[in-house]
Amino acid sequence: MEIQTEVFNEIYSELTTSFSFWGGLLKPFNCTSCISDRFFLGGPTTVRGFGMWGLGPRERDWSVGGEAYWAVGSHLYVPLPVMSWLTGQHLKGHGFVNAGNLISTDIKELKELGKLRLNPRLSIGSGLILRVGIATIELNYVWPIWYWKNDKLMSGFQVGVGLEML
Repeated sequence: MEIQTEVFNEIYSELTTSFSFWGGLLKPFNCTSCISDRFFLGGPTTVRGFGMWGLGPRERDWSVGGEAYWAVGSHLYVPLPVMSWLTGQHLKGHGFVNAGNLISTDIKELKELGKLRLNPRLSIGSGLILRVGIATIELNYVWPIWYWKNDKLMSGFQVGVGLEML
């Protein structure tokens, strides 16, 4: 089961905020889940400031994903009137905060989901965002603030292209 929701609010003439929440829970029928069924977090389209699938459980430096996760993103979008003649209203500046966590466990009881609140990851950043049809292209500068020792960090410039962005 997976849920995604996003709320936008225009504060003042194209100055917009957004809040996104993603969450998921996998309960396999057999005793262990397949890696192809698991959730993965990290990278320029989910929790920025981490490498692709760089957040969460790892084995021998490889991400193994997880059976439960949450991720939130909060953005402030600002218009860039200097460039509007070239891109229309599709290019904006933005600042953001991303947070999330991912656990890999055999979830036998709901109390095990409490582990999701332990060791959350947090990153902040700012950059440019360009809407091209249904896709989004971002160029961000990101700082991971809270991370776990095994996470793959990607501090500095990060480029993202995707249909869904946290």
